[in-house]
Amino acid sequence: MHETFLYKKTVMTDGGMRIRLLALALLLSTISITATALAIATPQDNFITKNSTIAFLITPSLDASSCSIYANDTGSFSQKASATLSNTTASTLQATFSEAKSLWYAQCTAGNSTESSANRSITVDVTAPTTPSINQTVNSSAITIGFTSTDLLSGIAYYEVYKNNSLTANSTQTQFTDSAITSATTYYYLVKAFDQAGNSAESNANVTTNSPSLTITTPTAATTQTTANISWTASQNANASIKYGTAQSILNTTAVNTSQNTAHSFNLTGLLPSTTYYYNATSCASSCTEQGPFSFTTQANQPPQSGNYTQSTNHAGEATVLSAYWTASEGTTLSSFIFSTNNTGNWTNSSPVQFSTIYSNTTITLNNTAGTTTVQWRVYANDSSNKFNSTPIQTIQIIFTSPAATPTPSPVPTIAPTPAPTIPPELTLPATVIAPTPATQTDTQATPIPTPTPEAQATNAGQARQDRQDPTTANGTITSFTVNSQDDLQISATGLAILKLEGKANAILQAEFTNTGPSADFYLELNASNGRESIIQKTSPVTIATGESYTFSLKTELPDGFVQVEGTIKSGDAIISTSSLNLTVASQAKDPITAATITIISLLIIQSFLSHRIRKEKKELHKHHEKFKDGFK
Repeated sequence: MHETFLYKKTVMTDGGMRIRLLALALLLSTISITATALAIATPQDNFITKNSTIAFLITPSLDASSCSIYANDTGSFSQKASATLSNTTASTLQATFSEAKSLWYAQCTAGNSTESSANRSITVDVTAPTTPSINQTVNSSAITIGFTSTDLLSGIAYYEVYKNNSLTANSTQTQFTDSAITSATTYYYLVKAFDQAGNSAESNANVTTNSPSLTITTPTAATTQTTANISWTASQNANASIKYGTAQSILNTTAVNTSQNTAHSFNLTGLLPSTTYYYNATSCASSCTEQGPFSFTTQANQPPQSGNYTQSTNHAGEATVLSAYWTASEGTTLSSFIFSTNNTGNWTNSSPVQFSTIYSNTTITLNNTAGTTTVQWRVYANDSSNKFNSTPIQTIQIIFTSPAATPTPSPVPTIAPTPAPTIPPELTLPATVIAPTPATQTDTQATPIPTPTPEAQATNAGQARQDRQDPTTANGTITSFTVNSQDDLQISATGLAILKLEGKANAILQAEFTNTGPSADFYLELNASNGRESIIQKTSPVTIATGESYTFSLKTELPDGFVQVEGTIKSGDAIISTSSLNLTVASQAKDPITAATITIISLLIIQSFLSHRIRKEKKELHKHHEKFKDGFK
């Protein structure tokens, strides 16, 4: 509130003094001093503007007031504008201010009455902030822009950031991070700084992102005896090379792949077995990244392996070819083999034979004159690295068959069919396999391949014992067993087994399966038939992932007689694998002393049986023919 006082000093006599004071009292009694708040709509207190001319919207409470605006923008209060205003409507006074932060108030007078507003603050800022300074940080994933600006009068209010002329950020922060970038690309950034009055200043910068750094994973190595596959992955498309050698300081062999890929693989060949190699792996794009040295060791050579043991016939007096299939370890070749047989209790070895194929074929002829002769055989083989191995002991039975007499030609009458003959006794194999006891075996080798070590001899002896109980595959090998109700018998077959069962038998079919394809549901299917009845059973489906193995198991009851048992692995209706079968067969004989003979018999034996049956029927026809002739004599 602002007040005005009237004061006058007069020097006079005491009587005159009293007269003057009385006149002054009368004068003051006629003057009214008021301090009423004015209605000021704008501007508000602490107003900041970048305009020097300001409009004041005022409504006085006194009619026909003379109103003025006072401010100290130049240092002391002075009148900035004045006008006569009505108290019925708001009126505007225009006043011009200097650039500064100052105080102002409004005052209106009507007659002897005066009203004033409280002091208010106003800042007039017509100067822009300082130009923003920009700094930048660039990495492979983001660009960070930093900026600063100042304004001494009103201060910085906020910043705007434009990316490629598009407003991207509006913030009071002095930093902006842009993650939406691409490598090896230039971006344009504009930064504007605004003060509290609305003045602005700007600056810009072009920022180029870096090319991505090339990184590679640690290589892996998969080896055989003479090869190695080295593979790794790069972070971007690149070519690749590898340097390797048997000394870490001398990597004198280089392999290069110029294809632009992220996955790199090198197949190194011609390596030495049981040897350590060192290598460096390199990938190159706009720049090169090399890692190493790394190392790997090739595998040791393995002795030759055998399989697929077959015979061409089992009739006495006929030459039979006994064969085994051989594979040599990588980096070696098959050299020679020795064939060894035992039909007298002693083993007899042949002279070494050079391999001409991958089979060790040997022809023998046995001339037993009656019954059945059991023969055991095996083959020793070595390779070019002088490592040897032997087949498991194999067993065949040479069957003697009496020749049929040649009938005298004569008219053959029509006769009624004879009943189907029973299985000839020649095909009922003995109940117990004749196998030499290892302790009584003597191996006499004419010109042996390297003499088997004691460990190998022990292995062969153990194999001989095992062959009494465990047969090999069913493709050409015949083995007989005697089984009572308390015994279990394990029979190994490849996909298909043909059994002769004297009485029904419980069986457990097992098949090991490894899935080399995509993950899927698989099941084992059993098919068994003796010509009169058939059995088909399936296991529940099992989900097997890629590379996983699973053993299926299925229990069943097999019929008697000649029984063909076949197991297949299926997925849906598709046959995936004819697996190796493991059959566990238990006799169902009620009398524990009664033996049930179980025979694995090859298709060749079935063919032999059919031939024998034909010969026997011819003999029966001949007998009927002779009786017929005698009846006419």
